[in-house]
Amino acid sequence: MLSGGDADRQLVKPTVLTGASHDLHVWRDEIFGPVTLIERYESLDQALALANDTRFGLQASLFTSNIERALHAFRRLEYGAVVINDPPSFRVDNFPYGGTKASGFGREGVRYTALEYCEHKALILGPMT
Repeated sequence: MLSGGDADRQLVKPTVLTGASHDLHVWRDEIFGPVTLIERYESLDQALALANDTRFGLQASLFTSNIERALHAFRRLEYGAVVINDPPSFRVDNFPYGGTKASGFGREGVRYTALEYCEHKALILGPMT
């Protein structure tokens, strides 16, 4: 653990974990709190495989100035949306909002409500510097 982990009743201080076993709940399950994990990787493909090693798939983020890496990640990541150069909290009602795997049922959004039985994926590109 790099920082945090302390709790005062129902308040948990922001926590940054390293070296967490992939068998732990904190790695495998959604953590509805201020917790993040840091994992080392050797290549982009290994990082994408680690990101896909979950039963969830709402949104993922990648920070890069390389459009080829961004598009490669978009094609490989098993998430309802891939956000480039911004945190995974993007939502606009005319975009398909929803996840893959165990992250939701169908898509929300004006047009996509009617298409809820399909798998859609969005790519959001931020500034490329």
